Amino acid sequence: MKFSFVVVMVDVAYQRKSPDNTRKPPCSEFWLLQEDHAHDPWRVLVIYMLLNRTTGLQAGRVITNLFTLCPTEVVTEDIEKILRPLGLQKKRAVMMQRLSWEYLGEDWTHVTQLHGIGKYAADAHTIFCNWDLKLAIEESLESHNWAS
Repeated sequence: MKFSFVVVMVDVAYQRKSPDNTRKPPCSEFWLLQEDHAHDPWRVLVIYMLLNRTTGLQAGRVITNLFTLCPTEVVTEDIEKILRPLGLQKKRAVMMQRLSWEYLGEDWTHVTQLHGIGKYAADAHTIFCNWDLKLAIEESLESHNWAS
């Protein structure tokens, strides 16, 4: 019974959010990139693509240039130039563009349906865009059978 409750709650948590999110998580002592971008769920998802195989410090160095460049359509090579210091720039640029095209579409209802968005990024979306830390913790505990 408890498992099905968690599944339903995760289903709700991963739902599409509007880009004018007014809920802002409190600032932590860790200066997390996501805290400054929680108003825009797309940015939170992109940040998690950047954080794959790199550090927050490294991602923080490119994020301003990336988000300045990317409010509109950009050629892959321009994105690659900005992402080069992070490595995997070709793969990241292609994934980001596909995510963006899918994000702008109307075919999805949950972030987990978007290209490149796994549980890690979906949980971040839940925490930073919905400010639902409790759900992320409950679901994590359930997966370890600690909540039963």
